[in-house]
Order: sequence, then structure tokens, then C-alpha cells
Amino acid sequence: ENRKPRKTPFKKSQSTVGPRLFDRSRSVKELVTEFDALHEEKERERRASMIYKDRTMDSSEVKVSVSATQEDVEAIISNAITTLALISKGLKSIPKKVLGLKMLEQLHMEDNDIVFIPEDISKLHNLKDLALNNNNIITLPHTVGKFRELQSLSLAKNRIVEIPGEIGDMKTLENLLLQTNILATLPKEIGRLTSLKILNLSENSLVVLPDEVGCLESLERLSLQKNKLHTLPKTIGKLRHLTYLSVERNKLSEIPVEVGMLESLEILNLAKNELSTLPEEIKKLSGLEELYLHSNLLKIIPPGIAKLNGLNVLSLYENSLGDIIFDFSSMCSLESLQLQNNRITSVSSSLGELEALKHLNLSWNRLGELPIGVPKLENLQKLQLVGNGLIDLPDMSSLKALEKLRLEYNRIREYPTGINHIKEVELTGNHILEKVAPNGAEENKQTENQEQLRDSEKQEND
Repeated sequence: ENRKPRKTPFKKSQSTVGPRLFDRSRSVKELVTEFDALHEEKERERRASMIYKDRTMDSSEVKVSVSATQEDVEAIISNAITTLALISKGLKSIPKKVLGLKMLEQLHMEDNDIVFIPEDISKLHNLKDLALNNNNIITLPHTVGKFRELQSLSLAKNRIVEIPGEIGDMKTLENLLLQTNILATLPKEIGRLTSLKILNLSENSLVVLPDEVGCLESLERLSLQKNKLHTLPKTIGKLRHLTYLSVERNKLSEIPVEVGMLESLEILNLAKNELSTLPEEIKKLSGLEELYLHSNLLKIIPPGIAKLNGLNVLSLYENSLGDIIFDFSSMCSLESLQLQNNRITSVSSSLGELEALKHLNLSWNRLGELPIGVPKLENLQKLQLVGNGLIDLPDMSSLKALEKLRLEYNRIREYPTGINHIKEVELTGNHILEKVAPNGAEENKQTENQEQLRDSEKQEND
């Protein structure tokens, strides 16, 4: 203690940790206690960093660990977390600690066992994305309308039977996903969601839609497949920004003429209903690219379709179409034409004017000869003629782009000419390859194989 301090050319350390930690006036016990406290603090910071990113950091991306536990949630600082994912954790309710995360913007709690949403969830004023898919939720709280920033609400695969009218107060909502629930009606207040772009209501029990659906002025995609709808509201024609409309697997017997006012529509799916005709106004859908009408009651191709010169895909299989007296000449963009499983005996020669056609399916019809227009389809890549009554085929060498030709289960007697360039040719079930066995044994086998093939193709189409 009496020695003079040793001079040194180095500057003193600016750190306050060293002198404070190694101060000789402090006891060993105090030093150990402080060291343990520092260690615990570092460990808490490490655990919290797994599930949140401080808002003061430069990166706008927030990485969330799906391995975060409820203990981790309790360890975080409530005003720092912006994104939280508690997926497949077996949660039966939304933890109270989560409701205290005031800066939370994204909350994903899919694949749990949550039954109800607490009213206090509306206190998450900064929430923009809420996903509670695949839970057991039955209803929504009336406070749902108090969200002022919410843009996406995903509640698919729950047991929701009713939507409160307060949902109309969510002025910022853009995506509303309610597919696979038990909804029978919608509140008329849904029409107040003027920012909504995507509405998915498929796989519910809807019988009717409110007229107010026509007030969704920003709507771009409307999914209504697998419900019990008998009609569509006339106001649907007001959805001028709609690009996608699907009402597949309902009970529609007619389509309102106002559908022709959907000037932005690109994809229209009307398959698996009870339609016997379409309104002439369908021809006004100048931007339509894909039209699905399979599995209906159509006896003729609606003439208005002939004016859709931007159409790429036309699906008409599993109807009651007979002779195709239809003018295809204006459909210069058509690439795929599905006409299988009908009663077609002949097809208009204008079929040969489909310059862009790549895929033609005429399987399981009643054709006795190849339609005259087929050899003119220079860009055709896939031709299916399974299960008809074809006996002879003309020379196929003009179909230079053809890669796949299916001719199973016809009555072809001679090997077709001009098909050597085709990569894949199927001729099973024709007389050129097999002879009928005594007592009809071979015929029975072919019939069985034919039915199996038809069933497998139907499953593939579905």
C-alpha cells in the first residue's frame, strides 16, 4: 500500500464494468451475485431474440422462430415485438400476454385448438395481419370492427356459423378468407368493406348472397365454390375490378345477365352446376381468358362464347352436347378445348381454324370418324379420342406439332398412317392389336379396362 503507483504510458480504460466488478472494497459474495445477474440478463436477451426483432433495427424484415414457447413469449419485451407465430402449439386460447403486445403487426396462430377469440384482441391497434386458420372457432367477437389497421383476416377451416355486422367497420381490410366454415348467411354490412380485394367463402353452406356484395368496389377475387347457391345477385355486375369469379359446385340454374358487365373478368368458373344455357351477354367479357362450364346440363355451346376471341381455355366436358354446330373461327387465342364425356357425333369444320389450339379432348363421345377440321390444327400437341367409334383415321402427317395421341377403345382396324413422328401413341383396345377371344372373354376384359380408364380420367379432371 505504501508503494507508489507505477507509471504507464497507456490511457486508463473507459469501461465502468471492470473497476466496479473488481473493486477491492467489495466482497467476493457481492461480485459473484453481480456476475450471476449479468449472466441471467444475457440469457434472457438471447431467448427473447429468437422471437422478436427490435423496431429500432435497420432491417424491416422480422424473422420468427416457430419453436417459440409460451415461456419465450412471457420473456419478451411487450413493446418490441411486431411479428409472432404460435403455430401448431396445441393452444386452446389466445394467451393474455399476447394481447399485451401493443406493437404487434402480424399474429399467426394456425393449427391450434382455439375455440373463441377474446374481445380484448381489438386492443392490438397496430395489427395488420391476423391468421387463425384450422382452429375450432365458432364465432367472432363484436369488437372485431375496432381494428383500424387490419388488412388481412384469415379464418379458414374453423366452425364459424355467423359473422357479426361490425365486420363492416374494418375499412382497411383487403383480404378476408372464410373458406371451409359453416356459414349459411352473410351480414349486409359486408358491403361496407370498400377496400376488400380478396373474398373467399368457398366450402360453406351459403344459400343466398346479400345484394350488398355489389358494393365491394375494390374486389378482385371472389371464391364461392362448394356452397348451396341457387342464384347470384344482379348487383354482382357492379364489381368492375373483379378478375376471378368461381361458383363451382353450387345449384345454379341460371346466370344473371349482369355478369356481362364484369369488364375486368379473366377467369370464370361455372362448373358443376345445373346450367342449361348462358345469357348472350357473356360475349361482352372481352378480357376473359378461362371459362369452365363442365358438368352442367348444356345441350349446345352457348353462341355468345364464339365472340370471346381472347379465350385461352374452354372446358365443356360432362354435359349433354350433341352435334357441335358452332363457329370457332373467331376464337384465335384458344389453346385448350375440353369436350370429353358428351354425346358428340360430329364437329363443325370451323374447328380447323383454331390456329392456337394445343390440346383437344374429344374422348368418350360418339364419333364415327375424325372431325374434318382436326388435320388442319398445325399447332396441336395433344389429341385425345379415347372411347369413340372410330374405324379409320386419315393421314396424320400434317399434325407436325403433335406429341401425344390417345386412341384407346375405338374400332380401328388398321395402323394409322402419318403418326411415326408422334412421341406417344396409345392404341389399346382396338382391333389392330387384339382379337376377340371365344365366348366374349376378351370383350368383357376390354369393357372392364375401358370403365377403369374412364373413371381414372374423370378423377384426373376433378
